[in-house]
Formats: sequence, structure tokens, C-alpha cells
Amino acid sequence: MTQLTAVIFEDDDLFSHIISRVFTKKGIKVTSYTNPSLYFCSDPGVDFCPVATPCCDFLLTDQLMPEMTGPEFLNRTKQMGCKIPDCRKAIISGNWLDEDLKTAKKLASLVFDKSESLQLIDCWVETFR
Repeated sequence: MTQLTAVIFEDDDLFSHIISRVFTKKGIKVTSYTNPSLYFCSDPGVDFCPVATPCCDFLLTDQLMPEMTGPEFLNRTKQMGCKIPDCRKAIISGNWLDEDLKTAKKLASLVFDKSESLQLIDCWVETFR
């Protein structure tokens, strides 16, 4: 059986570490980035999803980060034909504004508040195990 993988975009190092532990305790390999612009599909000149199958099993992005927000990244990947199913994408934030929350819910099936995200992420992962 292939090991499940998760990609996390979170610019807060401590929170990134805490979230990563939720995944690794479930045996999921985690790769984390401080910004979605560092991910391979954000490279200049990449206009279409460059892989034939999903690049990860779970994608979790913070809502507000430098250079590119989580919703901007998810919108870009959607336009590129990203292979990751929407049900495997989630957005977290500690400061949701109503308009940002509406936008996030259009781009990812799961939207978490950081204050309750650890339990919700744990439940989310379990639904696909």
C-alpha cells in the first residue's frame, strides 16, 4: 500500500509543526511550505497541472500568507486543472472575515478556524482512511 501524503502551506512555523504532527501521527508523510508560491505548480511558465495523478492526498493551506493567499493558490490550481479532489483540500485561518469565508468555501470543501482545526483535521483524515 502506498503511503498517504499531505502538503501544508502555513507561514507560522509553530502552527505548521503542530498541524504536521496531526498528519504524521496517522502515518501520513507531510511536506510543508511557508508559501504556496514555493510549490512546483506555482513555478513561472506552468499553466496546466504538470502531473498525471494527484500530487498529494491532502492539501491544507492557510488563508492569509505572504506573496499568495490560500484562496489565490486554490483558484490558480483549479484553473490549471489540479488533480487533487476538492474533498481533499482545506483552508484554515485564525481571522476569517465574512467575504473571505465565502470565497474559501467555494474553493475547498473544508474550511477550518485555527482554534478548532486540530480535531477537525484529524476527523477529515479519518474519513479517507
